[in-house]
Amino acid sequence: MLFNSLEFILVFLPITFMVVFALLRASRTEPAILFLAAASLAFYGWWNPHHLWVIVASLICNFTLGRLIVTGRTRRRRQLALAIGIVFNLSLLGYFKYLVFFLGVVVGGGSEASFMATTIATTALPIGISFYTFQQIAYLADCYANDEVPQYGLSRYACFVAFFPQLIAGPIVHHREIMPQLDDLSRRLRGARYPLRYLAPGLSLFIIGLAKKTLLADSFAVYADKAFMPETMDRLTFLDAWGGTFAYTFQIYFDFSGSSDMA
Repeated sequence: MLFNSLEFILVFLPITFMVVFALLRASRTEPAILFLAAASLAFYGWWNPHHLWVIVASLICNFTLGRLIVTGRTRRRRQLALAIGIVFNLSLLGYFKYLVFFLGVVVGGGSEASFMATTIATTALPIGISFYTFQQIAYLADCYANDEVPQYGLSRYACFVAFFPQLIAGPIVHHREIMPQLDDLSRRLRGARYPLRYLAPGLSLFIIGLAKKTLLADSFAVYADKAFMPETMDRLTFLDAWGGTFAYTFQIYFDFSGSSDMA
C-alpha cells in the first residue's frame, strides 16, 4: 500500500486516524496503541500477506529476548541473550536478503535448479526487513548497555517496530524517540490547540509530499523512462541524454522527498 494510493488516502488513513482519535479522546491509551499496532501490521500485510509472519515472528522473538536481557540475573545470561538476538536477527536478514547470492555460488549458474532457487529467493524478500531488523538489534543493544530501559508491553513494542509511516522505507528510529510520544498522544489530542498545532501542519505536510510525488516525481519519470528505454538509447541526442539524466535525478529526489513528507 503506497502513501499516494487511493486505498491509503481514502480508506486506511482516515479509518486508522478516526479510531485512534476516538480511543485517545476517551483516554483509552492502551486500546489505541493496540489498534495502531494491528493497523500497522495490516498495512504491512497489504503488500504480501505471506510476509506478515516474518515481522510478527521477529518482533515477538526480539521482545522476549529484550525482556531476558533486562531481567537477567547475571552478566553472562544477559550476554547470552544479546548474542542470541544478534545472531537471530542477522540470520533472518541474511536468509531472505542474501540467499539468492549464496545459491548462485553453491548451485552454480545456468542450471535449472539454480534458476528455480534464484526465483524463489528473489520473490521471498520481505519488504522493509532491513529497517525493522537493525532497529530491533539497536533495541537489544540498548537493553544490554542501559539498565534503565523500561519494560514495554507487547502492544507498545509492536507499535514501535511496525509503526506504518516508517516501516517500509525507514528511517531506523530509537525506542526512546517513539515510546514517549505514544504516552503523550492522549494529552495532545485532548488539548484545545490540537487542530492548529498538530492536525493542520500534519495534513499540510502530507499534501505537500503528495504533490511532490504525484505532480513532480511522476512527471519527471515519464521523460526519464523514455530516455532510458533500450530501444531509444541508441537514438538519443546530446540534449536528450542530458535531459533524461536530469529528469531521473529530479524524479528520485522528489520521490524520496515527497515520501518523507507524507511519512
